[in-house]
Amino acid sequence: MRAPGLQVVKDDYDGATIVRQAPAQSGSDFAGNWNALGFEWKSKFPNRVVIAAGTRGVINIRDLVLEIDGETATVKPASEMTDYGDSASGERWSMRRFEVSWADFERMAAARAVQVRVVGTNEVFVTSFGSDRPGAPVNATLPPFRAAVRKQRGEEP
Repeated sequence: MRAPGLQVVKDDYDGATIVRQAPAQSGSDFAGNWNALGFEWKSKFPNRVVIAAGTRGVINIRDLVLEIDGETATVKPASEMTDYGDSASGERWSMRRFEVSWADFERMAAARAVQVRVVGTNEVFVTSFGSDRPGAPVNATLPPFRAAVRKQRGEEP
């Protein structure tokens, strides 16, 4: 099974293998605000996953909090600034990159409930996904990304 937006590429610069999943909505509330999560793993740094976390609107993203089945994961910033979408596209969005361990990513991929909090300067945007929240589009991206990374890591699928 391959999710839309999943790529496995070779980095021409250093020869590393990169597994990348384009951002998908991380909640099942399609009417209101949304958070999105995308993932990237590099063979050069096999024990970490970079998460692109974002939300609708122009928001200075300060932090990402992931609560996996009631336990807070360790999340570190992987970029200094928020990236803002192109205003010509008609919809503004904000994204920033964060890092989690491969172990926390695996826990997240298998979780019943993951609460996502994208923290802005004066705002917090909350969504959730996992097996207890079947309507979240990001749910469909986790198993293929995890399988592709496990294959690159030489682990059993």
